[in-house]
Amino acid sequence: MEFDPGVVSYAQLLDVWWGCVQDPLDGRGQGGDRGLQYRLGLYWYDSAQREAAEKYTATKGARWKRPLAIDLKPAAQFWPAEEVHQCYIAKGGLDPEPETPFWMGQYVD
Repeated sequence: MEFDPGVVSYAQLLDVWWGCVQDPLDGRGQGGDRGLQYRLGLYWYDSAQREAAEKYTATKGARWKRPLAIDLKPAAQFWPAEEVHQCYIAKGGLDPEPETPFWMGQYVD
């Protein structure tokens, strides 16, 4: 699966991404995934996406007194996860809180 801006905008992608965030102040992972490799990050390919990501996090972060623990960086080399991790939840992976918005079966193949 690849991001196609002709199908979904970067702004829509940010909304979906935010729906997956459990704790935007936690710089050591999310949920049961602990460690710096699970730190939140938003990445961009051009100045328009960078501006959108910065504006989005500033708007979302306004409700907290502490800064959000989200890395904002330019996109770099990307390596897909191993097959076992692709569409993990849809394949029956563990979902510790099934009522949370990170169940996104509608977005997986």
